[in-house]
Amino acid sequence: MQEKFLLPNSTICELINAVNEFQTDTVSLTKQSIVETLKENNVNENVLNLVLNNPAASNLNSTFNVMKSQYAQKKFLKENFGLVEPVQYMLKSKTRVSNYQYVPIIKTIQAFCKNNEVLDCIMSTSESKSVNILSDIHDGTNFKNNPLFQTFPNIQILLYFDEFMVFNPLRGNQAKHKLGAFYFTLGNIPSKYRSSVKDMQLAILCRSSDIKDFGFKAVLQPLIKDLKLLETDGIIISGIPHNVKGGIVSIIGDNLAAHQIGGYVTNFSTNVRCCRFCIATKSDMQANFIESKFVQRTKQLYNHHLSLVNMDSKYTSVYGLKSDSPFNCLKYFHCSNMLPPDAMHDLLEGVVPFELGLIINYFIVKKYITLSQLNCKIKHSKFGFHDAANKPTIIPEPFQKGIKMIAARTWCLLRFLPLFIGQSVPDSEPAWCLLLTLKEIVDIVLAPKINLSYVSYLSHLIQDHHNLLKEIFPTVKLAPKFHFLVHYPRLILAFGPLTCSWSMRFEAKHLYFKHVAQSIKNNRNLPYSLAKRHQQLQCYYNLESLRPIGKKDSVTSGKIIDVNNYSAEITRLLSGYEDFYSLKKSRIKWYDLQIRNVPCLWIS
Repeated sequence: MQEKFLLPNSTICELINAVNEFQTDTVSLTKQSIVETLKENNVNENVLNLVLNNPAASNLNSTFNVMKSQYAQKKFLKENFGLVEPVQYMLKSKTRVSNYQYVPIIKTIQAFCKNNEVLDCIMSTSESKSVNILSDIHDGTNFKNNPLFQTFPNIQILLYFDEFMVFNPLRGNQAKHKLGAFYFTLGNIPSKYRSSVKDMQLAILCRSSDIKDFGFKAVLQPLIKDLKLLETDGIIISGIPHNVKGGIVSIIGDNLAAHQIGGYVTNFSTNVRCCRFCIATKSDMQANFIESKFVQRTKQLYNHHLSLVNMDSKYTSVYGLKSDSPFNCLKYFHCSNMLPPDAMHDLLEGVVPFELGLIINYFIVKKYITLSQLNCKIKHSKFGFHDAANKPTIIPEPFQKGIKMIAARTWCLLRFLPLFIGQSVPDSEPAWCLLLTLKEIVDIVLAPKINLSYVSYLSHLIQDHHNLLKEIFPTVKLAPKFHFLVHYPRLILAFGPLTCSWSMRFEAKHLYFKHVAQSIKNNRNLPYSLAKRHQQLQCYYNLESLRPIGKKDSVTSGKIIDVNNYSAEITRLLSGYEDFYSLKKSRIKWYDLQIRNVPCLWIS
């Protein structure tokens, strides 16, 4: 209850005491009523004493004693629900001392695998179901060529890193409360379940300033130690008779996070070489849109550039590399080929809003549409059940530098924009062709499953798109994110569908920590407070050890109906069931279902 409703510890203690008093009074009144009834029926006094002194009745009074204090609550959670407590590590330098929280990844995996469905996922193979369809990370060449994942069973870790503000940045000097977080989930779980925030685990929570002052190597030390153990010796998992090995499949994050992790330059506007996939210069990015024109970064090339940088820091600007990645000490990981692109930031928060701003402004200047007409379409159109929650907002002026919306709304606007303005724009208009090409690129890149034949087609599509964009808007300077798209066809082959390796759902995890930070109103040691509360929340999720991973089945409020009121055929088909409900909406596993004008029967 504390973690579900974000209640402070003091409230929980008062609530436990109140319930305890209520239960004590209830037991006392119940005893009194039973004794009076027994006396009225002339029951022997020895029997009365047995009833009054029954241990079961005494135990009822002490039910909540094991939860009366914070210490008792923590002890109870550890003994009964596998609480994995965060461990505090110190960071020291000549100028200051700090600390961060590490949740032991091995203990977390062991606790997570007590869920029978998670254990079944680890015990099942990850072989591709079709040689021509890419549907998950297991279909990518990176996974297939990693010897660690050729031994069955194995543990596949998808690690994520990001920095975020826990308070509103407009409140003033809140930079000191900016946190860095490492989350992870297991690639063994089917991708349709991995989007569930409650199945994303916390590994590290620290202050962003500590990463800057002490470096990633210091903060990552306990995590790297456990990952090495997982790679070499494996770990014990209940239900599996031998040790299970595992490791990192990929490290997910936005471009800044990926470059921080990989040791690459992090200033994309000033550095000449700012691509982690190749060593292209800024001028190369504006002129060439075919990947074969660029020299790809490899492990060997990375190590060569690193040796030069270690000799002289001037080579940092030459090769776009600052330092070695702490994760490169792992046997089965190297950042040169295991940092996937983030399609959400590259496309939905980069290329798409910028380009939509150009195209919409172009159409307005050409007098095909007006901004008020477009906003009227956005405001009054029906977007359907699945798009209603991400309906685009009204576009304010000026917007020439890009549409300002969250990623999901930008995606929705891109899909609906051709329907809104298609009748007003000539088919021969080059900018119309540019819009449709952009939409097709996004449709392919963000598809949950991709046919191999589309990968080579995507390469030509991106090349044509970039050339057409430069032709229509010759003065526009393409941001690095446009160049990153050139690598996408090869990266899809390497990582599988990029929606399996993007940060869209991981970012939703930040929301929990923001809510907790605002509710506890104590900023003294935020990483500790938030990590502790998060781990208690995971215990709440573990209460339902047999629950399906992912979303729970649920239904909206409905009414009980008599199936006999339906046709004889329906009655025959549903014979053997007892309870039937008429409803309009339900959630089954990962699907949200809505029936319009037709009652849906929920069979209990």
